[in-house]
Amino acid sequence: MMQEQVCDECPNIKFVTEEIVLEIEVEPGVADGCQIPFMA
Repeated sequence: MMQEQVCDECPNIKFVTEEIVLEIEVEPGVADGCQIPFMA
């Protein structure tokens, strides 16, 4: 989720859902359920 500033006059912030397709290469031998962290 991304934060989007509503206006400059007040501190209200709304969250915007953004869908992204990531293509990654998984090396042979990686265990099932292995988690790979990504920084957004």
